[in-house]
Amino acid sequence: MEQPFSRIQEQVSLMKEKDDSKGSTGTNSAAEAAKILAENRRLMREQKEKEEQLRLQRKEEEMRLLEEARLIRLQEEKKLAEEKKIKDEEDALLAEEERVKMVEKVRQERERVMQQNQQERRERKNQIPKRKKGKLPSDFTPPPEETMLHKGKQKHRAEWRHMEESKMAKINKTSLLLGH
Repeated sequence: MEQPFSRIQEQVSLMKEKDDSKGSTGTNSAAEAAKILAENRRLMREQKEKEEQLRLQRKEEEMRLLEEARLIRLQEEKKLAEEKKIKDEEDALLAEEERVKMVEKVRQERERVMQQNQQERRERKNQIPKRKKGKLPSDFTPPPEETMLHKGKQKHRAEWRHMEESKMAKINKTSLLLGH
């Protein structure tokens, strides 16, 4: 880019040379001064227009870069949101698989306990006829008497507790009716 000042200086020196070649004394006429002044104004106006055009171009470039950055940021945010959604879905699937495994494990444990209980019942059923016939298996050992007595006492206590509670309820009802 040319500086207007240097162009002006060139024109002034050319005019001086013209004047010198004419044999003038070095003074410019008013017309020449007006011409130089008009040329200077035109050059300054052109310079301002170029500067304004450059400023607008820089501003447009800055706006374009800002818009590109905004679009890139939006794309990154969208990508991150999509990745998070996928991760959340994967986590939910893993949690569901884990829950299904736990449910299956509990079901299998219940089934195992039920089968064990059924097996024990079958064994007890088989032992009752054998006892009646006098054919007990060699590995059969009857439960100790203390256990049987203890179970009987617990049953007796439970019945007694139930009877006591019903007696207390009747007494409370009666006292409420009598107003005590």
